[in-house]
Amino acid sequence: MKKFLLLVHMMVLLLVSPGIIQAEGQKTPGLENASENTADQDPIVFPVVFQRATGDSIISLAADEKGTIIAVTYDYINVTHDFGKTWTTSKTPTSDMYSVMYAQGKFYLSKMHVNKEYEEIPIYVSDNGDQWSILHLTPDGAPAVTIVNVQYVNGTYILIAKQYRTENGSILFTSADGMVWSETANIPSTVYFLTWNGSVYTAYGSGYIFYNKPATFGRNQFLVDSKDKRYAEMIVYSSNNLQDWTMQSGQVKSGMLYKFVVNDIPSTNYYYDVEKYTADGVITLYDYYGNILTSKDGKSFTIQSRRDLFPTNYHRTPTFKAGKNYIIFTQYWHSPGVIRSKALVSTDRAKWKQINLDKNVPNSMDVIQANDNTLVGYGDDGRIAISNNGIDWKKIR
Repeated sequence: MKKFLLLVHMMVLLLVSPGIIQAEGQKTPGLENASENTADQDPIVFPVVFQRATGDSIISLAADEKGTIIAVTYDYINVTHDFGKTWTTSKTPTSDMYSVMYAQGKFYLSKMHVNKEYEEIPIYVSDNGDQWSILHLTPDGAPAVTIVNVQYVNGTYILIAKQYRTENGSILFTSADGMVWSETANIPSTVYFLTWNGSVYTAYGSGYIFYNKPATFGRNQFLVDSKDKRYAEMIVYSSNNLQDWTMQSGQVKSGMLYKFVVNDIPSTNYYYDVEKYTADGVITLYDYYGNILTSKDGKSFTIQSRRDLFPTNYHRTPTFKAGKNYIIFTQYWHSPGVIRSKALVSTDRAKWKQINLDKNVPNSMDVIQANDNTLVGYGDDGRIAISNNGIDWKKIR
């Protein structure tokens, strides 16, 4: 979650067409004459410079279910197709910083920064990290945007983008195949991810921390930290069709003592992410204060304190499943610059046992799940490790 939020705030930059975003070499029925979006070129192969992995710091990492891991550093793209047994390394297309994301069989690679408001930024898409196609965008007067997230939700690829040089506002793009994209909606707030509960889509911004207790708690307003008396309100939108969105909570209110204000404008500073392995139709989120947030209707949430699932008060991952065990990874400060990891292990998600992980796991390790049998951990020291049970880890980079 921590590295995900870092990427969210750094954000990958691209340009947006008000109509269709299309991969080169692909044609959309009815748009055969839209030549600006259908340039036909051979797939791009980034030349290999090393038949091994580099050891420099990782900016971004993504993995699929089949064994492909892509680790992007400041200058290189490290690719393995066998969970780290062999690697090839290519130079990044330019000297800019790049981010990689994965959603349902597709890897997306793009720059994190834009130098000019109307600069065209190529977005690369690949099935395996070896050959790439360009999502060639025609700005048509639209300002540059940053990619916030790419997801696969309810059978649809969803790309969330943030407009260039604007504090608020998100653009939603959808795709049937992850290659041809259409602009679907504009949401007035910056949102970071979506969920689907079987009948309603929900889009989430972060939220606002404030000090004064409301006379009456409104929708999605909670006491999130009982010790320091911190309250929060979530930013939540809902939709039945991905096109029309209604704000359910998160509007800035007068008379609130917001924790962080810039030029009299409150800034969002309440963060949460989506949990896994939850009951059908129940949306479950977790925050940085040790709370679990749940909703059945995708509009109104309730809160429950679960400090036992957040013992270090620094960072935790969602719940993963490895074999018979459910596992949550947390971090704690060991010494200056050294952030060790712990694992919370359970067979029933009711009783949890805390285990200190081997010191050889990556420093400040974040974890993603590649498939049912493989967890991938990576840290700020450039190391990558894999595990099939969450307890025993093997270094692969």
